Amino acid sequence: MTPSAAASTRWPATSPAPSTASGPPRPCPPAPPVPEVLTSVPAGGAPVAPRAPVRTEVSTGTLEGVALTADSDDGPVTVGGTLSPDGRSWTATEPLDFATTYHWSGSWVLGPQDRRPVPAAPFTTVDPDDTVDATMNIRDGGEVGIGAPVVLTFGEKLPDAAKATVERALSVTTSRPVEGAWAWLPDTAEGSRVHYRPKSYWPAHTRVQVRGALRGLDLGDGTFMTEDLDRTFTVGRSQVVKADTRSHAIVVVRDGKEIARYDASYGLESDPRRVTRSGIHVVMAKSEKVLMSNPD
Repeated sequence: MTPSAAASTRWPATSPAPSTASGPPRPCPPAPPVPEVLTSVPAGGAPVAPRAPVRTEVSTGTLEGVALTADSDDGPVTVGGTLSPDGRSWTATEPLDFATTYHWSGSWVLGPQDRRPVPAAPFTTVDPDDTVDATMNIRDGGEVGIGAPVVLTFGEKLPDAAKATVERALSVTTSRPVEGAWAWLPDTAEGSRVHYRPKSYWPAHTRVQVRGALRGLDLGDGTFMTEDLDRTFTVGRSQVVKADTRSHAIVVVRDGKEIARYDASYGLESDPRRVTRSGIHVVMAKSEKVLMSNPD
């Protein structure tokens, strides 16, 4: 055998290396058995938030028929969940209710003749000190113009830490690429407001889904959000009204084409109380007749 041939020899991983000692090769010791461990989260004890992670998993064997239920006046209520492809973990896929005790059921299968009940401990969710609702300015299934903002209004003024928590739970999905962002406007007497606006106008005929995974969200200091928010709406045709105080004109542009032009008067530039402000203004309502006045 040439040196190069000897250098290329590889022993299969499953074959014992050649022994230089006399006598038969020593047998490999058997692998230690996998510990039989079941872990559940939460593990009982202190009450947990409704959006806390909820799962049960086993180190060996599989889970079968796992369910998480709570008693109610109308009978048992089952929490939605999914079993992992290997059958070793079950995870809840929806938030829980407040001030409710949940119980596990199902089987832990370790062999054809070894089936055990899931030994996970029951647990209870928190009873909130305060709750906050959220509403949205666009109805589900509605149609809006290309300048419409998405506005979420909260029933209470939220601290900055809670605002960050809420914003992480919000998402916007569009049928066409849209660049946009959330921004919190100054709080009003009604509570806090967060707007989502596209960087430019919405593309015409875009389908938009706004999702707020808010139900049971912990805002701190014993305060929680009450309900999820899920709205889908459509952006209609493109219409932009351009107003120019220098030419005293208003031009209506629909789908990129001018369809109307009107003469217009504007506020007095020299009077701060009557000046017409420049910039982009979103039309949020319409009426057949409006009395334009400027009361003190």
